[in-house]
Amino acid sequence: MKYKGYIKVGLLRIDVDQGYMLPSGYGLAYTRYDAPINVCYPLGINWIVWLLRECYFRLAYTPRNTTGSMHYQIGYRDGMENGKQLRSDEIKYELLELKDKIKTEVFKEIVDTISNL
Repeated sequence: MKYKGYIKVGLLRIDVDQGYMLPSGYGLAYTRYDAPINVCYPLGINWIVWLLRECYFRLAYTPRNTTGSMHYQIGYRDGMENGKQLRSDEIKYELLELKDKIKTEVFKEIVDTISNL
């Protein structure tokens, strides 16, 4: 049956559109995520439904392999450290090349100035 703002789904359950008042004697058990609907049950039962649903989702969606995430973190950290080391090695190599290039250019300039004298 459809009333103003809510639908009686079963013997106990009532779906209330968001924005409407809850029927008297009913409490909010949970909100559906696929539609803007609040699911209500009679007072007292709504807490039991909420607790069962909460327990179900916590058990169904817990991370099962915590060591996997630990190994992932270790691998990520090692990769970052290796990348930093590689980059610092590249910078050192580039600086050495630049130093050699400057030495040769300065040496060439000295030789040119001496030859021009």
